[in-house]
Amino acid sequence: MRFIFIFLLLIVCQIDAQIYETDVAIGLISGEEVYGRAKIPNTPNRPIQLIESDDLPKKIITAAEIEYIIVDLLVTKKQRVEGELVHEDKRFYIKPLNLGDEEKPKWIYAVELIKGDLSYYGYMMKATEPSYDTHYSNINSEFPTITTFRNNKYTFLCKRFLYMDMFGSIHKSSNRKATYLQKNAEILMPDCLNLVKEIRAQKRFKQGDIESYILRYNQGCY
Repeated sequence: MRFIFIFLLLIVCQIDAQIYETDVAIGLISGEEVYGRAKIPNTPNRPIQLIESDDLPKKIITAAEIEYIIVDLLVTKKQRVEGELVHEDKRFYIKPLNLGDEEKPKWIYAVELIKGDLSYYGYMMKATEPSYDTHYSNINSEFPTITTFRNNKYTFLCKRFLYMDMFGSIHKSSNRKATYLQKNAEILMPDCLNLVKEIRAQKRFKQGDIESYILRYNQGCY
């Protein structure tokens, strides 16, 4: 039994070590695009360690060198259809943003949720890698059979959000996203006061309302 415990512990450690690592395409400021596997750090000012090939050393790329990162994932959505969770292929465009300044940079990796005059990003990303389903048979035997199945579905969410206005200024949202938008609508949409008035008058926000207001602003302020 001790052998089995150690073997299972090694499997768990290997799974944990692979969280966030996936296939990526990285567009550099220089115009070059490179490909490989990498983790997307949540800690500020961390470089990307790109694995182009298992027989080559990792390529270290700083956030300041990166224009964008493209990640394609099969993600699991929260809603169910006929009792089953919905899975869909989704492409994530990740952009390094400096929340500090040139003297004290604070580079983060943010997912582009909406792009326009008013852009909307999510960061502090939590991506759960495909899980391993393990089946045991003959568990009481001296040599039990252990079968591991790997599914291909991810869950993906962001814990923090921010806006970028048409002048490139970054506005960090609080955890209560709707409250932040209501209080700061005039700063984010200064040339669309009718929409600002509507946002401030809304008493209750439902899922998707924030994105809807941003899209309405970007589509011509109506």
